[in-house]
Amino acid sequence: MPSWRLPIFHACLHGAEVAQLYVGDLSAKIKRPVKELEGYQKVRLNPGEKQHVSLTLDRRALAYWDVNSNDWRIDPGQFTVYVGDSSANTPLTTDFTVSQ
Repeated sequence: MPSWRLPIFHACLHGAEVAQLYVGDLSAKIKRPVKELEGYQKVRLNPGEKQHVSLTLDRRALAYWDVNSNDWRIDPGQFTVYVGDSSANTPLTTDFTVSQ
């Protein structure tokens, strides 16, 4: 499954930053949230320090529980990956297609 390696930079103060990875299923046959949190990594940084974090997307991140088949299901179609420091701030996005 895809993974992303991201630089995290902290400018002024000691503190922590969190990289968050969300997935949106644009073709779902059921109603799903616009963005579902599927991964995150928190790092502590000193002023001016930069670290890289890696976030990996597995198949379960694309799936939902189908009560009719009593199993996890991934509908084919368009998905969007969003990455940022919160659900309201996801400046990095990419789209991909799942086919069956």
